Amino acid sequence: MMNETLLAEDVTEFVPMADHYKTSRTSDGFISIAAATDDHCRGIADVVGRSEIMEDPCFNSLFARSANVAALLQGSEGAFEHLTTADALAALKAKDVPCAQCLLPAEVVDNDQVNAVGALGQQVHPILGALRTAMPPVQFGSEQGNIDLPSPAHGQHSSEIAAELGYNNSDVVTMMKAGTLAGA
Repeated sequence: MMNETLLAEDVTEFVPMADHYKTSRTSDGFISIAAATDDHCRGIADVVGRSEIMEDPCFNSLFARSANVAALLQGSEGAFEHLTTADALAALKAKDVPCAQCLLPAEVVDNDQVNAVGALGQQVHPILGALRTAMPPVQFGSEQGNIDLPSPAHGQHSSEIAAELGYNNSDVVTMMKAGTLAGA
């Protein structure tokens, strides 16, 4: 939505910020970097031994980097492969660059931060049994958002929805037999 928000005729369009946020391979995994400022980019350039890039007019400001994001990303390909994930994160954090390790799904479950913020919950599904769910990220005061019910099975509420739309029981049975309405 970045280029769809400001509606004036004289607005400069930029490459979407999502294009700036890519994962980077390390010698033993991947990291994600969220460099939003010139200082963040200077920090990255220092860590990968490319401090001179911040003197290049194509990359020395947010506007310049946005206009040249493809070249910037291509030029930074493989920049962290000589470092372990732990070393890359330590070096970036020392330069105050927002970054994190990219986790495999199995690693997410045991991640300290995921557990500290209660990002995962559990519930019992009537068909699938016990399952893990992602909790809503919204908190109001000390109240954590919650998912009270599991996702319905395909067609589980078809009869109720059809009734709300004015169909009678006979119509629902006919539509289910014809295959135009799914039933649970």
